Amino acid sequence: HMVSLIMLVDDDIVNDTRKAFRTDLLILIMILRNHLDCDLNVASKVK
Repeated sequence: HMVSLIMLVDDDIVNDTRKAFRTDLLILIMILRNHLDCDLNVASKVK
């Protein structure tokens, strides 16, 4: 279903959506990494 939907959509729109999605993913990964770093620091302090 998704593939046929993408074929109907203009290429520029698809590319913009992909870029936006990739940017959101990168931001999410950065936020998660920051949280993981904090958790690791707290865990090492507990020891």
